[in-house]
Amino acid sequence: MADQQIIKLSQLEFDKKIYPRYSLDKNLVMQYRYAIELGADFPPIVVGIYNGKKIVIDGYHRVSAYRELKKDHIDAIVKEIKTERELYIESVKCNISNGKPFDRKERIKIIEKLNMMNLSPVDISNIILIPKSDVCTILKFSSMRNPMGNTVDINAEIRNEVIRDRINFTLNDKSFLLLERFSGFYDDLKQIKESKRKISAVERTALLDIVKIIQRIIS
Repeated sequence: MADQQIIKLSQLEFDKKIYPRYSLDKNLVMQYRYAIELGADFPPIVVGIYNGKKIVIDGYHRVSAYRELKKDHIDAIVKEIKTERELYIESVKCNISNGKPFDRKERIKIIEKLNMMNLSPVDISNIILIPKSDVCTILKFSSMRNPMGNTVDINAEIRNEVIRDRINFTLNDKSFLLLERFSGFYDDLKQIKESKRKISAVERTALLDIVKIIQRIIS
């Protein structure tokens, strides 16, 4: 059950483990600070009561701006939270609907963490608001760190045209550049490319699926 309250900033705690972003955006904090000084109204932050602590679920940038302005209190919607998993999921949901959009790497990080919490691709899709097929592809691509299955030579097989879901793809140099630029796994791809190591059939399929998503997004 949620309850709106005015809370002392000194009572609020921040837990990096449940924060879905990589870091605090100092430029955004500065923009919020100026807006507050000009009298702008902001929606209440969201706070979770967990293990007796008041943890910021949504509104870290707003809290930081208020603290820089030496404010004492802030409006907050307060929720009772039972588990750390619930804290994280609430944080993701709130941050999707408010403030700065997640970037590509943050979305991948969130999907991987929700998967580690044993959520299904359908549940992850509903939380992060992207298609289930994209969630599955990103998870398959993440599994490249632990290759399995039959191997194929990257210089030969991966550049050949293959058919998946009745769509033809060629993982040529241009596609590899797309993967390096947009996939969020640049270091992994660079290592594969430079070492010319053999990759698994699972890896190859994941690479081709990622190319399909990237081409759809940037077209």
